[in-house]
Amino acid sequence: MRHIALAFVAVAAVALLGAGGASSGIAGEACPTTCTTLTEAASAGDTHVHVASTDGFDPLSSHIVLEPGTANEETLRIEAVAGDEVTVHRALEIAHANGASVQLGRPGMFYHGDINCDTPGFASQTGTVDSTDGLAVLRGVAHLGVTQMDPCPNVGSAFNPILAPFGDVTCDGFVDSLDALAILRYVAHLPVPPPPLGEGCPPLGAFLLGN
Repeated sequence: MRHIALAFVAVAAVALLGAGGASSGIAGEACPTTCTTLTEAASAGDTHVHVASTDGFDPLSSHIVLEPGTANEETLRIEAVAGDEVTVHRALEIAHANGASVQLGRPGMFYHGDINCDTPGFASQTGTVDSTDGLAVLRGVAHLGVTQMDPCPNVGSAFNPILAPFGDVTCDGFVDSLDALAILRYVAHLPVPPPPLGEGCPPLGAFLLGN
């Protein structure tokens, strides 16, 4: 079975080698640690917040952290921006006072399977996991250069919360061609075999917080 997987992935890799580049830049990379503040108190259950500035708040590529580094911290994807109002992807779990800090983006936020961290789709339920991520796994396994957008964990490096090497999308403890195969099957809308370790492995495309 592993030999078949290797052959399948090798064929896919040949087709992909000419398109392995990733775009440059990170959503919010030019933004200070605390980008802005709330201009109105936000209650638990609200699905929008009002901020002093929405510079860089792109609904196609951004997420916000309310009161980062505090017990009230909440991370939310941006769905829409209209004037000073920011609509987020879910209801707030706790209340946030007027003047609370709001941070745009934060290192360590990834989608499971987005190995090159080029996701432009924070406004959707799942991130951009595509064939270039499968190629990134293969290049990492072969100890070739992997183009990734900073900040992005190196392929094979320790990663939380799944406690597996980054790129180990099957959660079997190893980064290998089977992970690339799983990504390619996901992209092709084919069934992805359940992880060998059973429960505890997030589905491909799931939103994760890293270290």
